[in-house]
Amino acid sequence: MFSKTTFVIDVWNFTTNEVLRIMPPVMVDKQDTSPTRGVGYTPFSCGFGFNSFNNQYKLVIIGIVPKTGCRQGFVYTSGTKSSWQEIELPGQKATSPQGTFTPYGGGGALFWKTSDTQTILQFDLHQDKFQYIRIPLEKNEYPASNDHTRLLESEGFLGVAILLWGSNAIKSTLEKVHLKIYKDNQVWVKETFDVSLCALPYSANFRFISFYDQVLLYWMNTETNCFHFFNLHSKCLKVVQKLTSHIKEKILVPLCPKHSSLRTLLPERAQKSDFASVRSMMTKGIEDVFRVQEPKPFGALASFCPSKINKHGMCYLILIINDKALFISGQIELLYSEIVKGALCLRQYLCGYDIHMVLCVSKILADGS
Repeated sequence: MFSKTTFVIDVWNFTTNEVLRIMPPVMVDKQDTSPTRGVGYTPFSCGFGFNSFNNQYKLVIIGIVPKTGCRQGFVYTSGTKSSWQEIELPGQKATSPQGTFTPYGGGGALFWKTSDTQTILQFDLHQDKFQYIRIPLEKNEYPASNDHTRLLESEGFLGVAILLWGSNAIKSTLEKVHLKIYKDNQVWVKETFDVSLCALPYSANFRFISFYDQVLLYWMNTETNCFHFFNLHSKCLKVVQKLTSHIKEKILVPLCPKHSSLRTLLPERAQKSDFASVRSMMTKGIEDVFRVQEPKPFGALASFCPSKINKHGMCYLILIINDKALFISGQIELLYSEIVKGALCLRQYLCGYDIHMVLCVSKILADGS
């Protein structure tokens, strides 16, 4: 999370309930004596990921230097010798605001859409290197614009979902989804889902998430305040009924509707859940769950309301009760349509426990059960 006005960077770890405030990199011409010279660039894109080879978290910023008009990459590496490093970009294509993290290749990588609908920018978290990768598209697969392309993580790899629409005099509907998975050795695997008979109305906030071997399309209907899950494999649609006003006011806030990602950065070998902490969280009442405390800063860190799950990485909790109520522990000030990823990750890490509330999530995602 960063603010373009004051430009300070806060990294919020939901597991330790601490916020690390990082001073941004400074790249200023010494001859520029203007009091408004700032840090020497304007940040446009960012990403946060985990390098499992070195057990390091990395923050990546892509900014434009006004003096040259060129884009420049900056990488911050956590650890005892935390520091910023300038990384050259392979070109000057515009990038999407938020990067998508995947454990691709073991060391992890971040991906951004670019102004070229057929090109994606990749940052290798192990080698600290940017490169462009080309999406192989056939004649009937070209998206009308970048707004019709979505990036997602699919079983540890990058997934690119291309949306194809059909229109009539009444409305626009989703016809097909071409899903391309970027595997090892730069091999692309393609799968096409024909959903033309499902009459799914167009939604600008369509998002995708991979859950085991299933791919889910999800979106929030802002008119009805209902949340939709659509399983592309089973063609099964589930709807979470209208949220209560109490919950809606807490969640549906106008903050980064398209660029907030709630996926855990916990590596597979460290997936050991703190069951006692989870159980204590589940016993809290709804007022306790939604009570947001002001941070208590001490130096560069800040302390937030307790919701510890695992000491190794970040995690998020979503509990759906009877398909109607949503309980959230962790970051509340995000759109409902973006928070769902946390529940999927949590259920994956707690799959060995008989937890009724977490299993309620699978009821939404199952093939009609």
